[in-house]
Order: sequence, then C-alpha cells, then structure tokens
Amino acid sequence: NYKQLKLELQRIQYKSADRPYPFQTQSDTEVILAAYYRWGKDCVKNLDGMFAFAIYDSQNKSLFIARDRQGKKPLYYIYNADTFAFASEIRALMHSGLSSKILDLGQTYDYFQYQTTFTPNTFIQDIQILESASTLSININPQNKLEIKKNRYWIPVEKTLRSKDISYEETKTKVRQLLFSSVEKRLVSDVPLGAFLSGGIDSSAIVGLMKQSISEPVYTFHITTDIKEYSENEHAHNLSEIYKTKHQNIILREKETLELVPDAIQKMDYPSGDGINTYIVSKYTKNAGITVALSGLGGDELFAGYPQFKMIKKLHHLSRIDFVKIRKCLFKLLPNNFFHIGYRLKILMQSHSLGADNLFPHYRQIFLKKNIPLNQNQFISYINKYNEYKHLLKNDHVISYISLLEMYNYMQHVLLRDTDQMSMANALEVRAPFLDTQLVSFVLSLPDEYKYPTSPKKLLTDAIDDLLPNDIIHRKKMGFVLPFKAWMRKELKVFCDEKLKALADYSFIDRKKLLDEWNDYQNNRHDRWWMFWHLIALQNWIENNYVCVE
Repeated sequence: NYKQLKLELQRIQYKSADRPYPFQTQSDTEVILAAYYRWGKDCVKNLDGMFAFAIYDSQNKSLFIARDRQGKKPLYYIYNADTFAFASEIRALMHSGLSSKILDLGQTYDYFQYQTTFTPNTFIQDIQILESASTLSININPQNKLEIKKNRYWIPVEKTLRSKDISYEETKTKVRQLLFSSVEKRLVSDVPLGAFLSGGIDSSAIVGLMKQSISEPVYTFHITTDIKEYSENEHAHNLSEIYKTKHQNIILREKETLELVPDAIQKMDYPSGDGINTYIVSKYTKNAGITVALSGLGGDELFAGYPQFKMIKKLHHLSRIDFVKIRKCLFKLLPNNFFHIGYRLKILMQSHSLGADNLFPHYRQIFLKKNIPLNQNQFISYINKYNEYKHLLKNDHVISYISLLEMYNYMQHVLLRDTDQMSMANALEVRAPFLDTQLVSFVLSLPDEYKYPTSPKKLLTDAIDDLLPNDIIHRKKMGFVLPFKAWMRKELKVFCDEKLKALADYSFIDRKKLLDEWNDYQNNRHDRWWMFWHLIALQNWIENNYVCVE
C-alpha cells in the first residue's frame, strides 16, 4: 500500500504538527523511511504487504528491524553483548565470520518430522530468525553493551463472529470484496506481471479476479510434466479459454527437469524438502519474461482446502473419549508396511487425545516416533500450538484454529520460506493475495459453519461462484508434483544414496534405522519417498556451507 501511504505522508494534516515528507524518489523503500520518520516504531502498523527491513536511527543511535505479518520475507540475525548482525539469507551470516556455524542438534527432531525448523530457531546455534509480525529494537546501554527488545505488532485473530453477528450472504459479499481488493493491490507493478494457473480452485480464483480488475489480457502460466498422471494441462487450458488469457503451457521434459535438480538444491539457502518444485516453476516463469507472478498460495490454509480440516474437526468433537486405550489397540493392529493412507493413520494413533491441538502436530509428521532415525534420549518439538488461541476450540471456531496452525507452521516455515528462497534465486517476485491482512483476519473470525468444506473450499467458491466453472470446483485436488518417487529409485538413486550414507555417519543419526528404511524403499516395500528428500537436502546444505556437526 505504498502509494496510498505516500499520499497520506505528503498531505498536510488538519491541526497537526506533522509536516509533509519531501519525497525524492518513486520507490516503495522511501515510503518506509518516511513512515518511520512520521510514526516511529508504530510505522509497521500502517504497512500492508511483504517486507523485511532495517532502519538505523543516527540521532538515537538505535537500530529498528521488522518483518511482515505473514512472514513472507525472512530476516535472520546474530546477537551477543557486543555484536548484532542481520541478513535476508542465513548463508550471509554463516559466511560472515561472526557465526560458529555449529549445527543445532536440538532442531533435528522438528526437521526430520516436519522438514523445517520453527521460529525463532534455525539450524545454526547462534543464528535466529525474527518471528512474523515482529520488530526488534537494538540500543546501546550506558555500559556500552547492546540491548535488544522484541515486540509483536499484530495478532491474526482479534475477534470472533457468530452466525447471529453476520449472515452467510453478508459473509460471501465481504469475502468477495476483500478478495477483489487484495488482488487489485497486488497488480501494482512497473515490470511484466502474470499469474500461475494450475487448473485448481485457488489459482483459478486469482486469475478470475485479475480479469475483473484489468481490461487487458492476463498473462498466465501453466507448468506441467510430460507424464500424464501428473498433468493438469487440460483444465488449465480450458480456464485460459474462459478467462481469455495470454496463456503459456510449459511442459517439463523429464531429462531437462532432472538436469535442473542439482542446480536447485545448490541454490537452497535453507534446507527443505519442498523447494525443488518452486525453483523449477520460477525458473521457467522468469525465462518466459515475467518478473512478478501472483500465486494461489494460502487458499488451502485459509479456506479449509486440506482433508485434515474435515477430519480433525470431526475427531475434535470426540475428544472426551479416552483415546489412549483405543489408540494402543489400533496401533498394534496397523501393519508397518502400510502405504500412504495407512501410514498416516498410524502416525495419528500416536496422539494423546483427539483434541485438535494434539492431533494437528501428528498429522504433519513424517516418521513414526519409534522409527525416527535419530540417536536422542528425548525429542523436543518447537512447533507452535498457538495456546493463546485455544479458546477458539470452545466456541465453534475449530476450523479457524486449524487454519492458524497450518498458516503459522507448515505454510510459513515450509511453503513461504521455499517460495521466497527459490523464486528470488530466479529473480522472480511471487505475490500471494490470499494472505492479505484484512482478508486473513476476517476469514479467521468466521464461525465453522460458514467454512466447513461440505464442498471444496465452500466459502471461497460461494463468494466467487460466477468466476469458477463447476468442473473446476468439484474435480479431484492434485497439486504440482514432480516424479521424485520414480527418480529416487533410478536417475537420482546414486546422488541420494551418497548423501544419505554421508548423513548416516553423524553420531546423532541412527544409521541402521535410516539405511534400513532407505533399503525398504529401494526394494519397493513402501513408497514413502518424502521420508528422504529433506534429509538429502540437509546433508547437501551441510556440505555446501561447511557446517560444523558436533
């Protein structure tokens, strides 16, 4: 919203001592400076968008740094009594000479289970990451030492609504207005702009809203593989015909795509199991001449698009049942060699109760606890359970609670982190209209009955039903997937084997468990390829950055 803010900062306020700021440029960066000059540390409350910035105040000899509400942009830092250093990439701090570069073994459990680490922790002992919607103030005290103060300037749910407070018709109208406004704000650009069009609900909604906002044709990009079972090409093509977009269908040939994998994993600033797809999509989009792309990221989290919303909501109502005895019986009955659905069910059986706050962390786990290949006496997780929002579970806002857990754990620490590091590695800026501040706050305030997915993302599709064809709303959810399951047994087998065996040599790894699981996969005893790719990425990252493993 830098253009609106600029007008406000240039305007003479009635009965105010504030003088108009003398802008010298057209940049959004100068608006941040002017906002700080006018409002001080409260400037962040007026900023709407994605940002991570630092301002040195030479008059007060203080440093002020801030990160956006959704955590779209990263901000890493090192702090001790004499030194404060910050960067947008962890590698900058690791190679600055200020970091010990020692791997924090306390984060290995979360990484193995969730393919990420959670703020404020990172994989390096002396490096932290600033939490979303937070600021840091750094001053020099009378003893000439640094003092640091952290502040959270925004909370996602300030109030909750009931059906008697707002009707469903009013809700649909409000959601449509907020969606339209969000997309319109993100169309401001001085460079070529387009949108990803997968053929699913979220990207189709974004393109449909873009079409409502601008008169010229929208540039859309659909990226798919030449393997039919992974292709959504037909749906994306039909949508481009409906929306009359300038559509480009980019088919990833297996040989060409495989050649990009080593480059993608080398560009990874922070280890992850989910970044390769984003890197490849971003590279092809940038090569097509697009510098800014709108994405449907956040639609599943905000509008209950994942299957766990329905499942956890139902189970939560049974949370008074003594689940401990039941799960022990079920756990014994389920065999270890179950494929995906059965394995996921067995992981859920590890929960202590059926309450949403207990079930959710298990749903996203990768390993059964007894099979996790770590040599540790105690497993500690830093996943955020948002205990301050547990009141939502008591007043029929279970889905909002699950949305919070999804958005500020998996989405923020995996999807957004990977989107930023892999798109920026290709000089592509990705904007996410579903994560607009006003839209997020409003949808999270709504009662479950308005968002319960009796049909896919019911509230979203009802709000913009005239923009979405029925066959798009009701078709099976796919998502963009590369054929890693096959590659890791063939073309990438040698690379993966080398990395996993190197990882298995560390003392914190249970070598037998890891390599037995890998051999079972190679011999088709299970198809859980996603157990290994984030571990391969971790070993590659350790090697590339000369990380010290104690």
